[in-house]
Amino acid sequence: MNLFTLIIFYLISAVSFGQVQTRTNNAGLDSIPNKINRGRRFLLTIKSKIEFAPTYTSSKVPFWFRSNNYGNIPITGPSIGIIAGFERNYARPKKKLFDYGFGFESRANIGNASDINIIEGYAKGRFWVFQLKAGRSKDFTGCVDSTLSSGAFSVSGNALGIPKIEISVPEFYTIPILWKLFAIKGSFSHGWLGEVSTKKKDVETYFHQKTFYGQFGRPNWRLKFLGGFNHQVFWGSEKEQNGEKWKQSQIDTYTNVVFGNSTRLKGVEVSKVGNALGTIDFGMLYDFKNFRIKVYRQFFYDVGALYYFANIRDGLTGITFINTKPQKKPVHFDKLLFEYFYSLDQAGYPWSTPTPSGDEDYYNNYVYTQGWSYNGVGLGNPFITTKVLARPGYDYTSKNYFVNNRVEAFHMGLILSVKKIKIISKISYSRNYGTFATSIYGRSTGRKKGPSRGLFLEVEQLSTMIEVQVPLQKNYKVGFAFAIDYGDLFYNSTGAFVKIGKYF
Repeated sequence: MNLFTLIIFYLISAVSFGQVQTRTNNAGLDSIPNKINRGRRFLLTIKSKIEFAPTYTSSKVPFWFRSNNYGNIPITGPSIGIIAGFERNYARPKKKLFDYGFGFESRANIGNASDINIIEGYAKGRFWVFQLKAGRSKDFTGCVDSTLSSGAFSVSGNALGIPKIEISVPEFYTIPILWKLFAIKGSFSHGWLGEVSTKKKDVETYFHQKTFYGQFGRPNWRLKFLGGFNHQVFWGSEKEQNGEKWKQSQIDTYTNVVFGNSTRLKGVEVSKVGNALGTIDFGMLYDFKNFRIKVYRQFFYDVGALYYFANIRDGLTGITFINTKPQKKPVHFDKLLFEYFYSLDQAGYPWSTPTPSGDEDYYNNYVYTQGWSYNGVGLGNPFITTKVLARPGYDYTSKNYFVNNRVEAFHMGLILSVKKIKIISKISYSRNYGTFATSIYGRSTGRKKGPSRGLFLEVEQLSTMIEVQVPLQKNYKVGFAFAIDYGDLFYNSTGAFVKIGKYF
């Protein structure tokens, strides 16, 4: 990637030099400057970067250094990261009926766990309001804040992106009829997870995702309402798990995945096809004179309790204050967020409404032994903890990859500007209760209750992070960050990093 940025810089310089030279040429060479200009204009639409980021930690990497960073930061301790990438975005404002873009970003880590990760690698094309995108990209799902949120329940950007092909309406499109009261956006995608561990063997597994969101309110209204859903499924191991009993074709299986149908085959337990989960979201926007307020709520579903309103207490609730007016003051806030995450209920208490599937046991799955994770990293909200990250002693059953999914958490995020300096801060406090399998109530399946596999007593956790970004001359930027974990769920740890970047 060093070579790539040098080539880009050389080409831009060469094009500039070529333009000067062609001014002295005769009229018979007029076509050459035009071609060079087109090439230069194309190169100038590409942004590239290279960053150097040494990180020091006292033990494990703190929570807010590793969480929602697309699964590319080593969790084992100190490391040196070298990040390089380039991208071409669509033209803004939209001037073309058709446009295209692409992006690539990679990170090499040197330390206790040395590796190279491709964080992004995609190509996309836009026709009118529709987009087709293929590859791996940085994605999150739902009506949550994209920069400061603790993380959406389904896909939060906590793990590397799943390679997929997606067709979408990525931004709200206002329907021109009905007084422009309604706007919609959505997506439909198919992805590849590679070989994933199941209860019988590693199986090539696929990823299905669809989203649909609507907005009510005319474009010039201050108040708008949001609502919609997202639905995700791991699937592809049905034949391996059920053998000859599985009589469905691949097309029939995929149809059941898309529509969330249950299997009704002789000798096969009635259940949804694959490991499915998602959220139903509601939100509200209000534009004041100088700032915007966004309020949102995600309701969780995993094995079906939400259909009976049995886990209605669980959810992610947030409010964001966004500065929308250019500020002349040297010190001002850009964004302030408060969130409350609650997942204790799960329809698993003795007094909960009985459901055919029992408690939700968020992110864990009977067939897929590493549950709702990709390359061992949870895809959703990082407050729900894998056995890899929790302190030893909390893994009472090898059947659970996520040993802590009953969480109550308070989270705050802030972006502050001091002249051109950006200050980003996150602080989270959580109370953690393990799973129902490790509670005094035991695991439930329908009306049946199983015994507890050891007790996960309540533990508290505090995690904080502050980062300062300072722009320098000639498109350089330097950043400093400091983070602390204190509590009984993770190892007590402090960490710091310096990031030096050059942007072209």
